[in-house]
Amino acid sequence: MSFDLSSVNLQEVHDWSVDLARRAGQMMLDGSNKRFQNPSTEDHKTDAKKNAVDLVTEVDQAVEAFVISEIEKRWPSFKFIGEETQSAGADSVLDDHPTFIVDPIDGTMNFVHGNPWCAISIGLSINRIPYIGIIYSPFLNEMYTAIRNQGSYLHKPNQPPLRLPLQPPTPLAVNTALIITEWGADRTTIGTSALSESSKENFDVKLRTYFNLLRNSPNMVHGMRSYGAASLNLCSVAAGHNDAYWEGGCWEWDVCAGWVILHEAGGFMCEGNPPENFEADVEGAKVEEATLIGRKYLAIRGAKGGRKEQEDLAKWVWKSMEGGRMTYGR
Repeated sequence: MSFDLSSVNLQEVHDWSVDLARRAGQMMLDGSNKRFQNPSTEDHKTDAKKNAVDLVTEVDQAVEAFVISEIEKRWPSFKFIGEETQSAGADSVLDDHPTFIVDPIDGTMNFVHGNPWCAISIGLSINRIPYIGIIYSPFLNEMYTAIRNQGSYLHKPNQPPLRLPLQPPTPLAVNTALIITEWGADRTTIGTSALSESSKENFDVKLRTYFNLLRNSPNMVHGMRSYGAASLNLCSVAAGHNDAYWEGGCWEWDVCAGWVILHEAGGFMCEGNPPENFEADVEGAKVEEATLIGRKYLAIRGAKGGRKEQEDLAKWVWKSMEGGRMTYGR
């Protein structure tokens, strides 16, 4: 049985989460300042996680512990899923119950290097659907917020909230598209033995798709970007700065908050993989919305031509995969 949405005051949760994000963001700033001012101190060293591409810091863990503590005090009946608790082996299963889904520092490697493109991402899922999204970039002092069916907004200092997208949607076309992609942590290709076969295949599928999207042809994309933070990538698509974001390997804490922001800006989050038998009937293939825990996503901005243009762009990305599929487990 689905959860009774009317029992949750979404505006109250939203406003409280905005304040929480700002306080957590200050922890990020403080941690960064201490680490760069005292780079050799034991308390601010980083630990490797999987490889040098994907790092976790003590600040990550401290921010998540703070967020959990605040949620438990204010919303004790709500569930929680977070990157650090999940990595530590916590039993986190998404169901219909109201669930905070949090990435304490999205863009960890950027944070480690002092790159400002990182954020705290706080999402609320009900009935496995993202309903609230709060993404705060403390180094840029920009906050993106959304409540499902109430619009999404960019908040900057000393300015009124800016509704997303920031400009009226223009037509979507492959040859004018600026697409965000990310390389991910597992980068071993087929022919090596360091990773599982699925990991090798995933990276090869990504490389082949990138090549096909970029190569000189009548329908090559205008450009590709890699910024290093899924939550802010989704905000960039929602705002209209980029046209799409294709990713495999993300988790629900990477996308939950940004999903609401994208949706409320007229964007569409579809599956990162094409449907079965796509190659046999490209025109007739259905472009379905992704699932929150599916780990394969294609986010597309709002388009002047509506869903048809969004679906056409999705199919072009899928065609560029040349029959490949990304495979990510839980």
